[in-house]
This record gives sequence, C-alpha cells and structure tokens, in this order.
Amino acid sequence: MADRNEGITQAVKDAVKRKLNTDRVKLWLPPYSKEDGTLGEYPEDVVQQYSTSLNLSVDVLLEIFEELRQHALAKLAARKQFQETGLATLKIKVPGNISSQKKLFDISFKLEEKADVLREQIASDVQLPKGYLKLIANGRVLQSNESLKDQGVCNYSHVMVVLLSETEKEALQKEDSLTAIQRTKEAAQLLSNKKYGTGLNEDNFFLQITDQNGKTLALPAEERAALSVALTLNEKGRASLKKKDYSTAVLFLLESETAFNHCRSDILQAVDNFAILCLDIVWCYLCLQNIDQLPNAGEKLKICEESFKRSHGPNMERLQTLKGDKGKDLALYVKLYLLQGILYFHQGNSFECRRLLEKSENILKLIQIDETKLMQLVAMGYSISEARLGLRSANGSVSEAITKISERKERKKSRAKQEKEDARKSKIAKKLGKSANGEWIKVDVYEQLLDMGFPSGVTAAALRQTNSDLQLSLEAIQNHPEWYDVPDISFDEPSPDWTGNITDEMLAQITEMGFDVHAARNALLKLKGDIQKAVQELAKHGGHLPSTSSLAAMSSTRPEDSLSKDEEEAMAELAPDIPEHDEDYLDLTLEDETQFLEEYKIMLASSASTET
Repeated sequence: MADRNEGITQAVKDAVKRKLNTDRVKLWLPPYSKEDGTLGEYPEDVVQQYSTSLNLSVDVLLEIFEELRQHALAKLAARKQFQETGLATLKIKVPGNISSQKKLFDISFKLEEKADVLREQIASDVQLPKGYLKLIANGRVLQSNESLKDQGVCNYSHVMVVLLSETEKEALQKEDSLTAIQRTKEAAQLLSNKKYGTGLNEDNFFLQITDQNGKTLALPAEERAALSVALTLNEKGRASLKKKDYSTAVLFLLESETAFNHCRSDILQAVDNFAILCLDIVWCYLCLQNIDQLPNAGEKLKICEESFKRSHGPNMERLQTLKGDKGKDLALYVKLYLLQGILYFHQGNSFECRRLLEKSENILKLIQIDETKLMQLVAMGYSISEARLGLRSANGSVSEAITKISERKERKKSRAKQEKEDARKSKIAKKLGKSANGEWIKVDVYEQLLDMGFPSGVTAAALRQTNSDLQLSLEAIQNHPEWYDVPDISFDEPSPDWTGNITDEMLAQITEMGFDVHAARNALLKLKGDIQKAVQELAKHGGHLPSTSSLAAMSSTRPEDSLSKDEEEAMAELAPDIPEHDEDYLDLTLEDETQFLEEYKIMLASSASTET
C-alpha cells in the first residue's frame, strides 16, 4: 500500500500544480528558468502569494516549485529528442519493495523495436533475469513479439514493470507467469466445447457458462471458447488476488480482459464477471501504487457501476428478489465507491472524492462484521467464509445467519439434484431416440408407461409413433400387440464376454418360476445374461422392473471418465483455482479497503488544508 507520508506530500504537490495551471504559470520559462535550463528566480510576491494561499511554508513551496520545474524541462527535452532522433523517453516504474533495485527511471528507446528488446534492457538495469519481468503500458500486458508502436506506446509513456517475486532468489525459483497464462488458455480452449454424457441436452458442456440469474447461456463454439478462456483466466487472477500476489494477478486479469473483448457486448452484459474483472484490475493497480497510470480506470469503474445497476437495480432492489438478501453483495460497492473516490482524488476533484469516500465508508459501517459473532459461528462448525457471508446477509444476526447459510446450502443441494436428474433423463432420451416429429422422446411420459407395467421396448415403440402423447400411446399399444416382440431397452454397457443373445432356454428358466417373459428378458439384459442375478432382482422388485432401466441410466458417466490424457492435464491445470462456491468473489474481509479508506481520508484532509 502507499506510504502515508509520501501520499500526503503528493497531495500537496498536486494542489500546487493545479494552482500553477489555473494561473497559467510556466516554470520552464523566464524568470523561473534561464535559457540554458538552469534555475532563474522565483519572484518574492509570487512565492508569498502561493505560500499564503496554499498554507505552505516558503521552503516547502520552493522545493515543490523546483521539482515541478525540473519535470517540465525533462518533458520538453524528451519531446525535442523524439522529434530530432526518433528516440522516445519511457518512464519506467518498478513497484514493490525490492532492495537495491531501481524504482523510477527513464529509458530512451525506439518505438519500432519489439517489447522484448525493451524488457531485456530493463532487466539489465534492474539486474534480474528477463524471463521474470513483465511490462504493462496503457492498461495492457505488452506482447514480446510486437513493436511498442503497434501496442499504443508513445513518447513519455509510463511503463510498469511487474516482477513475479520480491527477491531475485524467489524469482529464479518461480515459473514464468506468461507460460502459465498460455497453459491456462490452452486448457480452457481444449475444454470449452467438451461435452460429457449424451442425451436430450445438447448443451451438456463440461464448462458451464451462466448469466447472473444462473441460466445457462447458449453460445456459438467460437464465442464459447473465447468466454471460457476469459472466465478461466479471470479465476486464475482472482486466486492470485486472494493471495495478495498483485503482480501475477494483474497479468492474468489483463489477459482475461483481452479474451473478454472477443465477445459480443450483449454477452458481456449477460454475465457479471466482466464488471467484477474491471473492478479487480483497478484494485490491482491501486495495490501496485499505480492507479494514476491506468489510462481507462474511470471507464472500467463506469462499466462496473452500470453492470451492478443492471444486475441489482439502481437502488439494489433486485438483490432481494434474486438472492434473498443483499448484505454480502454490498462489499462490492464498498470497493467500487472507494476506487472511484481515489480516482477523483488523483484527478484533483476533492468534492467527488469526499462524496464517494463517505459513501464507501457508510456501507462499510453497515456491513462490518462483529468478530465475536464470526467466531461464534465458526465454533458451530461453519467455515470462515460461510460465517462472514451469512452475517452480512443477515445484517449481523447470528440466528438469522444460520438460517441464511442453511438456505444457501439447500439451494445448492437443490441445484445439484436437478442437474443430476437432468443428466439422468438426458441419457435415457438419447437411448430412446427421437419420435416421428424429430423431437426427443419425452422421458416423463416414457416413465409413466413403465410404471403402468409396460415393457420398455413396447413403450419406446409407441412413443416414437405418437410423438410422446400418453393417451395415443396407450391406444397404439392396444392396437399393436406385435410390439411386445420388440426387445426391451438396456441402459447398461454389455461386458466383453456378453454377446447380448437371450435364448429361449434362459427365458424358460426364469418364467418357470412364475415371472413374466418380458420382465425376464429385461432382467437378463440388465444383468448381462446372469440368470441367478436376474431371478434375485425380479424377486426383489415383486416380479417386474418398472423403472430399473431408468435408474440404471441415472449413473451418468462422470466427466472425468471420458477425458483424454490432454483433457485430464487441462483439468489439473484449471482445478486448483476453481472456487469452492459460487459466491467466493463476495467473500471480502475488507481489511485492505478499510486501510486505503483511512489513508485517503487523511490525504484528502491534507489536500483541503493547502487549498483553504
């Protein structure tokens, strides 16, 4: 986080700079600067006027004047150099506490050169291996094989250097983050259009993509791949964010943004991930002490705010309708208003800064968690995350929090049960096939007929002819007794030594015991010709298996069972960073937000005192 004293000094400098701009004072011209650029003089009346107006001592004011003068001259010299030689001046910033390394320095460089050449030069200056440096400019990760000019870098651009660790020793031990990003992309692309199981649901994808209401989105293959990559990179970035590894997080998040930009705007509006991604990117820049160098920070926060309004309503009224509570979601608004306020601070808009910081602080007080109550819930066996989200949802009530947690678990259980049931029916439908009108046979009607005692083969034949109409199927079965010769349907894969032939002798052995011939055939198919097990199964179910075939289909193939080696490796790459629950992004401690809020309130007060 930003050093508090350094921040206050910057606030004072900004106040002086704004007044100089308002008064159109040009420190690089006489009398402040001589023709050769050396220090001229600061007229006494100007110094006294500014000292009184900004409530600063003369010594502090003169120090700030000189720093601003030198900066203006350096910028003019850079512009002249670029015009005459084509060499651009790039402002390099290395955030983080890295001992004995440069933190702020300039590099003269040809914009036509590739970013990898710049990275090599910077690596030499900071004395770290090139492979462990990543460059960010204009809010994007610079691609090594592209020129700076093609990536929007210009004269006097600010370039942030991201180090993948805090020390050279750690850097040497850490794998190249861009390699990890590439692996993640490839894994997500491989699994993006992978389907598991078979059946009625043609969109039974391995990676499910839903909107903010939980509804699965139907997407073209290419767009599904782009969105899968974006969401996967986003989760990787969030995982690093939780570890406070902001350098790695910002790389994944910026790459995620690039992938999101390949999707249509209406898709981005349907999922709230993009809005929260924008929020997380700005947060990373703040934590890396570089928020004022993100060119479109305000635009990103605006996207976030508009998305929240669409999802939650202008006054968050839809939160109650959609999720039954809104306290936990308010944590996102704490961060949003805080970042907007900080951005206004760096833009010199004290009024908007104060308004938004107060807004953030008011919500923060509203959802502040009582540590005693949190520990009380943890002692009952709930996780820290469950307890925190529960208390925020229940406005701090322990008993109500328990209810909220139970309701959330029940909703999750209900969704899982429904998904399992859908998968079961999907598999049965695929086995049954389609009816005369080209639609899948309706599993519900099929199972109604089974429960009436009709064999599966007869039932399927009737449903195919009648387009799954129950009444017409009953009539058709009565009119077509020959359908009883249709073999029953097996939902089991036969064993290697099972030929699938049911002989009259096998049926006779079972029917002699009083069992129906159709039930006997069904049992033999299910149990791969094992007569003894077939008899036991029939006896267990009262002589017939009305829904055994349906239950067999319920054991749908697990996704892992149908994965190739490459897909298994892709899963291993993605799995560690998949959150345990879908509200993981709402589980914010708000400790860092509180600290930043206090720091900027102090800086704002200091800035106000200089302008009074």
